[in-house]
Order: sequence, then C-alpha cells, then structure tokens
Amino acid sequence: VTDSPISHNKPEINKDSAKTINVVIADRNAPMVILFGPPTCGKTMTLVRLTRYLSEKYGFKPDQAFRNSNDDDFQILCDRFDSAVASDKAADGTKWIDFMLLRVNEHKNGRTICQFVESPGEFLFDPNNPSAKFPAYLNQIIASPNRKIWLIFLEPGHNEQVRNAYVKKIQDLRSVIDNRDRIIFVENKVDLPATSGFILSKTSIDEKGLFQYVKGLYPNLFETFTVEGIFGTKKRYDFTAFQTGTYVDGKNSDGKPYKSFQAGDNSHPRRLWEIIYKRIRG
Repeated sequence: VTDSPISHNKPEINKDSAKTINVVIADRNAPMVILFGPPTCGKTMTLVRLTRYLSEKYGFKPDQAFRNSNDDDFQILCDRFDSAVASDKAADGTKWIDFMLLRVNEHKNGRTICQFVESPGEFLFDPNNPSAKFPAYLNQIIASPNRKIWLIFLEPGHNEQVRNAYVKKIQDLRSVIDNRDRIIFVENKVDLPATSGFILSKTSIDEKGLFQYVKGLYPNLFETFTVEGIFGTKKRYDFTAFQTGTYVDGKNSDGKPYKSFQAGDNSHPRRLWEIIYKRIRG
C-alpha cells in the first residue's frame, strides 16, 4: 500500500539556500517548459492536471539529478511524485511537487519530448518583494542551450499595485531570455467570479473577450511580446484560459481538514497541451 503523501511532513526547502542552489540539466536537448508565476497562482495544480490528462500517452518522471542526487530530501519528493499526483488530496499534496524537473517520455518508445520545470512562486515573483533578483537556478535554466517554452500564469485576483509589479517582473524576464523562446500566457482559475462570465460552456471559452479583459488588467504586458515589422504587428505569444477542477472541503480520519480535488473537463488540459506541443515542435 502506498502511503498518502499528505500523511507525512515534507522536508522544508530552505528558501535562502534554494535561491542560490545549483541545478543540473542532464538533458540539454529536449525542450524545457518552465512554469512562471507568483505564489498560489495554480502552477503546480496545472501540472497535476496535465499529468493526469496525458498519462495514457506519456510518463512524467522527476529527474533526480536536477537538484543533487545525493539530497535525501529531494529523493523523498521524487519517490512520492506519482502518489501525490494520483491522490484526491492532490491540492494539499502540491507541497510534494515543488522545485523539480519532470521529464515527459512517450510510453511507446521512451523518447523524451520535453521537460517541465516547476519551482515555488515566491522564488519567481514575491508580491512582498517584487524587485528581488531572479534566483540563481533560473539564470542557469535561461543559460542552458535547450529550447524553452515559458508558461506565464495570470489571474485577476491581485490588486492593481501587485499586477503592475508583476508586469515589470515579466518584462525583466523578457529582457534576459532568448528571442526564440516561446511564451504562453495562461489565464488560470477562469472559473472564479471575475472571469467566469467568459465561460460559454464546460468545453468552450470566449477567449477573445477574456483576452481583452485581461489586457486591461495588465497594461503594456502583451505589447512587450509584440513586434512591429514591415508587414504589420506580430505577436510572439499565445494566450489561453485554464481551469484545473473543483476543490471540496473534507476531513481526514484524524479530523484535520483537506481539499478534495476533482478534475475538471478535459477540454482545458487538451487546449493547453495542444499549444505547448505545437511550440515544442517548432
């Protein structure tokens, strides 16, 4: 019987040392998909949802070399990845999936088609310290020769001051990444009241209307990834909406509360994966 990942205390990441830790990118050929966003924006649960959706065709395997194969705490995280993803307590189990590189392999031939990188949001954009420098590991990823796709998470829950600071942080990222890098903006938690009106059905989103709404919330964001050429304006990004599912309050046998996760409609991970896969291929 596999122990629930929620029933044990996760080894805590030392935030100060994590910002300076050296990571190892063993596969320097497979494209990297880097999840970028502030704390609680839903990066990890998006990865959980994609992992579940793609499980019939692909395997997701933590790369133990990424954060030092001799790190016992990281070894525990890698060992418990599958059970954390599969558990209905996945929302609480996201603490077992932070700060790792996942290799995505085809079941039929074992070929690695991409690598997902997930790290805690406070290392990427801390609303309480928005001008903090990017951590060392992110600079190592940026410097790697792999082609890169950036999933930049947006959500309407932040106030104007935080949104403006986040735009500045994304612009800082734009200034240090390669012009050939692909950008995918993900308007996450589209089912929340601020954006739920753009949901036309469980499988359909008014993405044009949603984009105009989000564009107004984040002034000058999308213009940063738009270029003027002799043939007119060309955008260098994709935009899509996402919803992981629903979260229901529950209690463990010991009375402690947890969130039970029920996956949403497959149209959301299907739509996001189609964009990612297109950018992986070229």
